[in-house]
Amino acid sequence: MINALLKAEDEIAIRCVEGLTDYIVLDLETTGFSPQNDEIIEIAMLRFSDGKYCSHFESLVNPMISIRNSDVHGLTNDDLLSAPKLSSIISDIEEFIGNHIIVGHNTVFDLSFLHEAFKKHLDLEKKFYYLDTCAIAQDVYPHFSCFQLQSLAAKLDIAEQTAHRAMSDIIVTHRLLHCCTAAQCRYTLDYLRTKSFSKRKGFNRPKFESINPDLIPVQVDSFDLNHPLYEKRVVFTGTCQAPREDLMQMAKNVGAIVDKGVTLKTNYLIVGAQDMRLVGEDGMSSKEEKAYKYNETGKTNILIIGEDDFIRLINNNTACV
Repeated sequence: MINALLKAEDEIAIRCVEGLTDYIVLDLETTGFSPQNDEIIEIAMLRFSDGKYCSHFESLVNPMISIRNSDVHGLTNDDLLSAPKLSSIISDIEEFIGNHIIVGHNTVFDLSFLHEAFKKHLDLEKKFYYLDTCAIAQDVYPHFSCFQLQSLAAKLDIAEQTAHRAMSDIIVTHRLLHCCTAAQCRYTLDYLRTKSFSKRKGFNRPKFESINPDLIPVQVDSFDLNHPLYEKRVVFTGTCQAPREDLMQMAKNVGAIVDKGVTLKTNYLIVGAQDMRLVGEDGMSSKEEKAYKYNETGKTNILIIGEDDFIRLINNNTACV
């Protein structure tokens, strides 16, 4: 498949970014949005070294659970029956990545799944260094209204026919990086803000209160209008098992509206563990207290739920509503 997809220009590494000589372009397909509750079903990587493409890694993965989102990537349960389990190829994946910088589109999503996989199967707390082409594109093309990979590919005429499959997506991602760096030749690795990702130490993200949900782009092309969270207003408070950015991304990808604070228009408040140094004696954050006060007025009915119930809602299981 790789030889059929790669064009001559795709085999040329990014040369106008000072310091970027060896790197990997990576993409995953998964059964859903939660690294803790969903599984990897496809992985593709291109490795570039000394100015040119040198190798690739591509594999389907048997998730050992049923797939619910075949409409996104086109993969079915039957497609994956004979694929290797992740446990049998995870060492090969880790060896291929090594200490290379990883390039991806909305990279944190993919790295969160890989981090969980390395920890589960290899007992390894992997630290990644990465560049996010979504963030870079927002810097280069601020006049664009949408920064989904397929939307950018269409605008820049770099699309592949098979969108939302791992190998075609990383080829488009690499083309996007070419376009961005060609448009802004001033780029260096320092300017591009190469970031580190490690769940143990965080991944250079701001405090919860400073996360702006408006800056988190939607990653899907269409919504299920019947999804229980579609056009519902959701707010997060406290510390959940998954990073708050990941949870916000899940909400946005099903069409929810993620707000910073609780108002009378809020439909759901998702509550994680609270830092007792920051909350009052009742153990509730100001957002949770406000939600209860609004509910007491009878003017609204904000559903206050935990992370597990939120994940069930994301997976379109309405039993918790």
